[in-house]
Amino acid sequence: MAARVWRRLAAARRRWARPLRWSATTTLVVAGFVLFVLGADNTPQPYCDLFFVSAWPVWLMAATWPVWRAPGRHLPALLRLRSRHRRIGWRLSVLLLFGACGAVVGAAVWEWCELWQLGGGPDGAFVDCSVRSRQWLDAARTLALLSPLPGLAEPVTWLLWPGALREAVRRTSTRRRIADTLTDPRRWGTVEATAAAVRDFDLERGAHGLPRPLREEPAPDAPGRPVALRSRGVPLLRGRGLQQVRDPRETPVLWDGQALLLTTKGGDRLRVPLSDTPQDAVPRPVATEPPVPGLRRVAALVQRPAMLVLVHESGLWGRLLLLDDDGYVLVRFRSRRLEAQGLAEIAAAARLPFAHYDLGRTAGNGVRVCLADLLFPTRRGSRYLNDG
Repeated sequence: MAARVWRRLAAARRRWARPLRWSATTTLVVAGFVLFVLGADNTPQPYCDLFFVSAWPVWLMAATWPVWRAPGRHLPALLRLRSRHRRIGWRLSVLLLFGACGAVVGAAVWEWCELWQLGGGPDGAFVDCSVRSRQWLDAARTLALLSPLPGLAEPVTWLLWPGALREAVRRTSTRRRIADTLTDPRRWGTVEATAAAVRDFDLERGAHGLPRPLREEPAPDAPGRPVALRSRGVPLLRGRGLQQVRDPRETPVLWDGQALLLTTKGGDRLRVPLSDTPQDAVPRPVATEPPVPGLRRVAALVQRPAMLVLVHESGLWGRLLLLDDDGYVLVRFRSRRLEAQGLAEIAAAARLPFAHYDLGRTAGNGVRVCLADLLFPTRRGSRYLNDG
């Protein structure tokens, strides 16, 4: 019986929580407006200044009401800790603002007492302040200038926490954003497709989990011969076909026997060496062509990639991603000339596992979150090529 009553009270609290918050905020705004109107009266009376300045702390309370709320109970424990840490910084800022408003009210009260003590009239109101009233106003200005510092310094103080805790909070936040994105039916089109995407999501793969790929190929035992991808719908180039290519910009992805070569239409070329390949098993590399006018070399990648991934999200543009052992991106190559079958054969020739992912659509569906950026975070020092 007691448990049933408690559940009903909790449900009623959740049902009326938002209306009660809105009613409290509305009450504070109306009360501040009444004080403002009373203080803005043209009648030159000393108490008008007191009403006028008393409206500002009331409005400040109405504006900063969300800062004093506790983090949502539906959040994971790590995200509640991060939210509470952020709220504490801004609460200190709000307290300084309340101190500034209180100092202004104190100056008005002191001026009112001075006017009544001296028998003053309307000419002494708030312009000809006494020395003590000026001190109160100086304190108000100082507190107002210092008020943004605790909130702005909060990200710096967060860095003082252990790195393992901050990394756990970051991963939890990213996984929560991924979960919110996966459960959006506008991305997948139908409720059934959304349910399948959520059901097939594997948290143990990649940096933050991965959905089921459209195609997945393991890495072979031995490297293959040189091969190049020319464009969508064009067969792969091998052997003599590679020797006939005069402009390297015609082959966006090429395996020359020792390294992957990524080339954009604009002439940017990135060489990704696969240095741990056994030298006796490496086929003879393709002969280096003379320098081509307009071809620019990008700094080579030092770390060897562990996987080649093709990602499609919203349209014909594809992303070729070279991942490390932890699922972080080392190279990101965006192009329209990428094709899954050709990249799978190039990955097999380079002794790299291959996977192809379709992450739904974002353009035109009201979805603005890029799921690929969440699932495949970049490693520091990574390279980016755009074949636009």
